[in-house]
Amino acid sequence: MSLKAKIVSFVAIIVLVVGLLVVGVLAATNQQKISMKGNINFVINDKNLYINDVRLQQGMSDTPKTVPGFIKGFINGEYQLDLSKASIDTNSAGSFLLYFDIINFTVQGQASNYIAEASWTNGSVEDVSFEIRESSKYIAAATVSSDNLSDSTPLSGTIMLEVNLFSGDSFDLSDITITIRDPQIIDVANFSTNEAAKTATVTSYTGLFTDYVEDSTSGSTRSRIILPSSISLKDGSVVEGGDYLVTTIGNNAFDGFSAADIVVLPSSITTIGNGAFQNSSISEINIPYGVKSIGSQAFMECYNLSEIIIPESVTSIGTNAFALCSSLTTVYIDSPSVISNLSSTDPTGLTANATTVYVKSNILQMLPSTFPFTIDSSGAQMSGYKKFTA
Repeated sequence: MSLKAKIVSFVAIIVLVVGLLVVGVLAATNQQKISMKGNINFVINDKNLYINDVRLQQGMSDTPKTVPGFIKGFINGEYQLDLSKASIDTNSAGSFLLYFDIINFTVQGQASNYIAEASWTNGSVEDVSFEIRESSKYIAAATVSSDNLSDSTPLSGTIMLEVNLFSGDSFDLSDITITIRDPQIIDVANFSTNEAAKTATVTSYTGLFTDYVEDSTSGSTRSRIILPSSISLKDGSVVEGGDYLVTTIGNNAFDGFSAADIVVLPSSITTIGNGAFQNSSISEINIPYGVKSIGSQAFMECYNLSEIIIPESVTSIGTNAFALCSSLTTVYIDSPSVISNLSSTDPTGLTANATTVYVKSNILQMLPSTFPFTIDSSGAQMSGYKKFTA
């Protein structure tokens, strides 16, 4: 090749690289944002808890960043977090996380353990759907003895909310309320503990349930069981919050369970064991963000289960985990490991009865050639997902 030809080729490569960089910059600049609005309310009585930071995380691989406009402060009585300056990228829509870093300013030796619960009651927003899958989080006692802050002041704990956004270019979180209270005795399940690892496993259910919730669509009441993210053993009873992190739903723990329609799992869960909810009557359950494995037959014969979300963290689903779930017609898949193994002969049964499957947009390239669903470009789409139909 002549010198002139080499120069021309080199210049062409430079022009191509510069062009690609310009396209990338323009794409990033023009990236659509989904804005937040409203306030998240905190309710607490006679406690000296201080919100030191609020961080927003858009995906498991992303670094949590402080919410714009966040103001530190005590939540004595009531506290509101203004979200009017926050937003997320449309390509990260779907699940996102909010972390609330808490410092417990109580007199040394007199600190208490507290529980935080989240609820969402906004039924007026029709084009946006939220699901708060984290319903309780332990706040440990602090060792500080004054209200003086420093960089070395230890956090007492972190409340984590996982919110699911399905559509819309803005959404209102005004009716989300975080209530902080004293721990209660846990009587809805039995546990085993691992002293060395300081973890706990749910081994069986007792037949009791936590409370009733009203169905916003039908107006009927539904029974619910809420499992804690950590427990302590006190005076012969199991108390929420404290020494042992609840990480596992044990094998057959809720096999045949019929005491409640809804089961709320804490964000601490990483493993759902074999046959954990097999042949139970549950119609709604969350798979928390940190779950890595779902065992064989974990939800087999859950005939009332109509919808499930498989989070990004899940790396394995056992054989027949969702087999014979005849009402499971809608499936959301955020996990690259799960989507890459789906086919018409899927041994997990996850999509066996599905009529609609929503796949997270950032994992579409991992769809196998044998994926048994057809892309649906008609009608309303869910932000951050691509819709497929049978």
